[in-house]
Amino acid sequence: MKKVWIKARKFFGDMTATCGLLWLILGPLGAWVPWAKPSGIGAYAAFIFAGLAVALWRNWTKKSVKITIPETDSDITVEVGDIFKDEGLKFIPVNEYFDCEIGDKVSEKSLHGQFIKRIMKMDNSEWWQVIKKGLDGVDPVQSDEVTERNRYRIGTTVRIKNRGPEQEYMLVVLSRTDTVTWKAKADLTDICTCARSICDAAREYNQGRRVDIPIIGSGLSNTGIPIQRLLDILILFVMYYTQKKKIAKHLRIVVSEEALERLDLQETKRRWEP
Repeated sequence: MKKVWIKARKFFGDMTATCGLLWLILGPLGAWVPWAKPSGIGAYAAFIFAGLAVALWRNWTKKSVKITIPETDSDITVEVGDIFKDEGLKFIPVNEYFDCEIGDKVSEKSLHGQFIKRIMKMDNSEWWQVIKKGLDGVDPVQSDEVTERNRYRIGTTVRIKNRGPEQEYMLVVLSRTDTVTWKAKADLTDICTCARSICDAAREYNQGRRVDIPIIGSGLSNTGIPIQRLLDILILFVMYYTQKKKIAKHLRIVVSEEALERLDLQETKRRWEP
């Protein structure tokens, strides 16, 4: 309800601001050009119509916005889509154990779970062989006695090649797992560490392809941070590291239809476009 009220207030604010601007321009102008002075029901109706048109344009729910990164030839597109479709280098956040079984440890609704179900399509032992190959040379934080599995640092990435036509996946550790409840948890530090690892790995492995990134921390990792802020954090990291050294020409932040209801891409465009 609060979000509806905020949107309604913004809509009427844009409408009245447009009407006021038109009056501010045409009112004084009418002193020198009489025919330009607004008068009568028709003129006021035109003001209202213009205000409505501008308000609708400014508040229409966009499903895609493109942001140019200053002082570079790179851009970021934020759009509704399916990260598992189309070509490119794709990042999937996972827990610190790289768990391979959908159930208590990995929800089917998470991107981690969807990756297991839609992309890997293999049993647990085969999955773990792929993961171990990707972790070759990476030291775990420790071996967990409860899970009997190695636990890896936030930001650890595993490269999964040849999983689809021109597709390559990077699994990146974002969250920690409570071994009692099996719930995932991540905080702001984890998100920043993960975002930095994504930028570094994307720069190294994109090979001229588009880079696809989800809004990390917006799913089941229980960050407690509003998704609009998480999007801003991700854009900030991508811009910062691109300006230091180019990551890729095209980067796409993929948003689900459900997440779009909690985002204002118009505001994102206004906030970040130079």
